[in-house]
Amino acid sequence: MVLKTPIKINWSPEQWLYYLFCGAFFLLPMGTSPFTILGVGILFIWVITGEFFKKRHGYLREPWLWPVLAMVALIWLGLIYSTDPGGLGIKFAKKSHYWLYALAVAGISITIIPVENLIKAFLGGLFLNAMIGFLQLGSIVPVFYKGRYAGLSGGYNTLAILLILGILPSGFPVGSL
Repeated sequence: MVLKTPIKINWSPEQWLYYLFCGAFFLLPMGTSPFTILGVGILFIWVITGEFFKKRHGYLREPWLWPVLAMVALIWLGLIYSTDPGGLGIKFAKKSHYWLYALAVAGISITIIPVENLIKAFLGGLFLNAMIGFLQLGSIVPVFYKGRYAGLSGGYNTLAILLILGILPSGFPVGSL
């Protein structure tokens, strides 16, 4: 059967940002690198499409904006009195780019696009990663870090911490978010 009319998908920049955020939340339990790669893509689209300028009234009026900016400023000001500003100090300060994602996600209209899907994406990625961890325990999937059944994640995050983070949003009804 041949379609007589082509399927037309009208994707707005806001929809692109939303789906990229869903992907980032899904990949977050897998490690910070995939999340950062998608995050850079999100920020790129956010800036190139002008969404950061169009939606500035949304996030500039948020009550959490000034405390977030103060925290980022304190991190960078902390380099002044740090004993190792060129080493671990600058490494820690460079991690403050994660706060830019909060500005980008605040620009997404949650009245049009459901925020619950972001949580569901995180929980789906967490479930997949936990299943891979269980398969590692049964020696079906190879262990990537010796003695750590952490699924695809490794490094700083442990599977137990990620599971606790998954339990937190699961404890609230979806409508209360």
